[in-house]
Amino acid sequence: KTEGGAHRAHADNCVHYFDDRTKTAVCDPSRQHPYPKRVAASILYLNDPADGNFNGGEFYFANRTHFGEVEDSGRVAVETGKMIYFTSGVENLHG
Repeated sequence: KTEGGAHRAHADNCVHYFDDRTKTAVCDPSRQHPYPKRVAASILYLNDPADGNFNGGEFYFANRTHFGEVEDSGRVAVETGKMIYFTSGVENLHG
């Protein structure tokens, strides 16, 4: 976690790295993750920046290839009542 609560792109069930040969993110079996059995994750927004309680709050899905670059199509707008649901592996790197 970084200052301001930001997260780098990550998977929720494994520690990943970018394989130079395949040019994709893969789980690193040599590194233990605290929640390896996690299958899915969700985020429910109870408020948004328009409520005046915080600034930012952006959520994004990173590209599994291209070393985790974030594309505009992977950004999810913060809106009260919105739920984001996704599988926890490297197929859905997020931050």
